[in-house]
Amino acid sequence: MITLYALGGRYAPRLLVQNEKRIETMAVLGNIPGVTQADGIVSVPAEPRLYEILTEKIGITPDESSATWYQEQIKSEKDLTEIISEYAQIKHPKAALLRPYQEVGVRYIRAASRCILGDEMGLGKTVETILATDISLRHKNILVVCPNSVKW
Repeated sequence: MITLYALGGRYAPRLLVQNEKRIETMAVLGNIPGVTQADGIVSVPAEPRLYEILTEKIGITPDESSATWYQEQIKSEKDLTEIISEYAQIKHPKAALLRPYQEVGVRYIRAASRCILGDEMGLGKTVETILATDISLRHKNILVVCPNSVKW
């Protein structure tokens, strides 16, 4: 059986496998970072794709809490996909210069009522934010935290 174990605090929830399938679970998922085994219990990071491997490929039955958690995660992913795809075209003169991942960022910022945009340096957060706020009517107050070199 798969059990969802929410540790709370700063720790992410875990999926616990504590039946005869734990050996098979370690054989399939043992190389994935964060998968551990102790006292006959396999602990797996609570991530929907790993849950799908546990239930579909290995054939472990989930308990009610983990099944509910999984359904909530999938619903959240679908909602996010709808938000991103809702604005198929970005109508802005500079939109053609965006990379595909930047287009996704612009659509998300535009659709979100509040968000924090954080990414690796040099991937275009500034241009994404400028375009999204330029084409959006809902963003009135914007806080930008950036190095001095980006201000102008």
